[in-house]
Order: sequence, then structure tokens, then C-alpha cells
Amino acid sequence: MESYCVLSDLHANLAALKAVQMDCGKVDHLWFLGDLFDRGREGPQTYKYFQYWYERFPEENRVWLAGNHDRAFAWVRDNKEHPEWDLYFSGLDPKHRQDSEQLANVLL
Repeated sequence: MESYCVLSDLHANLAALKAVQMDCGKVDHLWFLGDLFDRGREGPQTYKYFQYWYERFPEENRVWLAGNHDRAFAWVRDNKEHPEWDLYFSGLDPKHRQDSEQLANVLL
């Protein structure tokens, strides 16, 4: 029987992602149902870590959907005058802000 790890709502929380990965252990399929971004302050790090894990699965065994927070992140990216853009980045050092902006440009 094949095993699945199904997760969602990480919200830029790298520690939560690592905990879920440990709980899942070795599985055959990885399904992410959205909301990798928003709320947390580790967007770029969470994205890079998840992407590395995700790409270790064969294409036919993985699913990565954009959630409503991911879509909102892309909307904020495209409308930088929106106040949430600065709120999202307020705690990031300049390098992480630059990484996050680049990430937002390729996310969706």
C-alpha cells in the first residue's frame, strides 16, 4: 500500500514544515494543498526547504496547489502600494526582503 503526506497551511513557518516532514517520515506521495506564504517571517526559507523536499518525489507522486494566501501574496506583489506588502516584510532584513520579492515574482 502506498503512503501519502498531505499538508497545507504552513504560512511561512519553517519549524512547522520540518515537524510535518519528520512526522510523515518516508512516504510515496507528497500533496501540498496550499498556503505556503503569509503570516510567518520565513517565507523564502520555507519555500526553498519545501521545494527541495517536493522535488525529491517523482512528478506523478506530487501535488502542489496555490492556496488563497499564496494568491494574496502574488496580488500584493503586483500591487506594492498595498499596506500588507510592507507589513509582510517589516521583520525581514534587506537580504530576506530581496529574496522574498524575487520569490514572489516567480511563485505564480
